[in-house]
Amino acid sequence: MVKEIFSRIIESIERKVFDKENDIDESRFIDVKKVDCGRMAFIDGGQAELLKANNFSLQFIRTAALIFGSNQKKESIVNEFFVLISICGEEYETEIFAVKGECVDEIKINSFDETIKEGKERASISKVGGIVRRFAELELAKQIVGKSEVVVLDGSLKSMVKGEKEKIEELFRKGEEKGVVISGLAKTSRMIKDGECILSKLAGKEGEWYYRIRPGVGAVRLNKQSRYIFEFNINMNQEDKTNEVLGGLAANSNDNVFPGYPYGLIMVDKLARVSNEGKDYLLTLFKANAGKKWGKLKTNLNVLNAHEILDNI
Repeated sequence: MVKEIFSRIIESIERKVFDKENDIDESRFIDVKKVDCGRMAFIDGGQAELLKANNFSLQFIRTAALIFGSNQKKESIVNEFFVLISICGEEYETEIFAVKGECVDEIKINSFDETIKEGKERASISKVGGIVRRFAELELAKQIVGKSEVVVLDGSLKSMVKGEKEKIEELFRKGEEKGVVISGLAKTSRMIKDGECILSKLAGKEGEWYYRIRPGVGAVRLNKQSRYIFEFNINMNQEDKTNEVLGGLAANSNDNVFPGYPYGLIMVDKLARVSNEGKDYLLTLFKANAGKKWGKLKTNLNVLNAHEILDNI
């Protein structure tokens, strides 16, 4: 019975996704040629939520940059901090506790803001940590402008939440002032046209290429051996540098572990990632320092922990 249902589902997917008319414009394709475009800085961030209650969240955030020259690592920069997110009326506000390097500014954000709220409900307090991490990644990119000819952020350059657009525009302006190209490479994409994912329609194209979708945004395959297509973003005012930047990324995308994905982004992801072991270590330290106050804190946490207990039964 289940096999028959799966067969019908697969047929439906083929009909609704794969069998639609292909309207790809061949004139938009550009061949990507490997080049040495100078020093490239790769940026990513990681985080872990240590404590979560209805009225507060404590998270640890790490942002990292790796600078490569001629595909060799030249320099690394790491920023680390804790962020305490609390609720004041309808607003979430943050307090930053620096651990290492430079930090992001503290922010306030309305929990019912249209860009973050969940349906008719206020946004989850945990969600603010992701916003802070994104702002911290953009701040790190600003800090290192001038250390390389190209900056590549993990993810797109689209603004998704309030305040992000202004920070991206600040980064663009600083890049233009210093002659540094600002770009982003997204592993996942929401580029949809007429109900279809544009990237999936390009999957059959062979070789190493870039497909321009609109100013500053396109799809790219960086290695002819790769099965993956990524979304590439670049500051629209620097779009004339697209071929050069993509050539540098292609030259950096020959790692056997993940062909077609820049080695610089693989390594900076590893540097920024907060492992489960790291999270447990920080939580253990926090409990030890809290002492007798841990019991009072845990009363607040237990409001949300009941689901975890059921999940583990």
